Amino acid sequence: MFEPYSLVLFVHVLSAIALVGHSIGAPLERAAIREAATLGDLRRWIAFAGRSGRWNPVVALVLLATGVYLGSIGWWEQAWFHVSLAGWFANVVLAAFVVKRAADATMAAALKAGEGPVPPHVDGLRRSSAWALATQSLLANDLAMLFIMMNKPGLVGSLAVVAVANAVLLAPSLLRARAGVRARHPSPAGL
Repeated sequence: MFEPYSLVLFVHVLSAIALVGHSIGAPLERAAIREAATLGDLRRWIAFAGRSGRWNPVVALVLLATGVYLGSIGWWEQAWFHVSLAGWFANVVLAAFVVKRAADATMAAALKAGEGPVPPHVDGLRRSSAWALATQSLLANDLAMLFIMMNKPGLVGSLAVVAVANAVLLAPSLLRARAGVRARHPSPAGL
C-alpha cells in the first residue's frame, strides 16, 4: 500500500505539471487573441483561453494544500520552500488580478463592439502590455518553481532561478512594448 507521503507528493507534482502545462500554452493563446482578425474570432479565442484555464484555481489550491502537507514533514525549514510559496502567491495575484481582469475587460469590449473587424479600442485592450507581461511571468514563475522543487537550492540559488527565469521570459515582451512606444511616439531628431 502507498504511504501518505508518496501519494501526496504524486498529487503535488501532478498539480505542478498541470499548471506548468497551462502556462506553456498561455502564450500561444495570447498570440491567437492578438492576431484575431474579427471580433467573433477574438471572442472565441478569449473564451477558449477561459475554458482551458477554468480548473487552474482548483489545481492551484491542491498544489498549495499538498505543499503545506509536505512542508509540515520537514520542508518548512528549507529556504527553497519559502521561495516556492512566495512564487505560488505571486502567480495567484498575476492570474486573478492581471490576466483574468484583462481577458474579462477585452471580452466585454468585444461583446459591446458587435461584429466585424476588431476596432482600435478593443485592439488596444487585447495588446495590453500588463496582460502580456503577466502571462510571461506566470510561465517564468512556474518553470522556476518546478526547477526549485526538483533541485532544492538555498535561498540565493532559489531567488536567482526566479530572477533569471523572469528576466529571460519577460525580455521579449518588454522589448516589444518598448518598440511599440517608440513607434507611437518617435523621439525628436537628434535625440
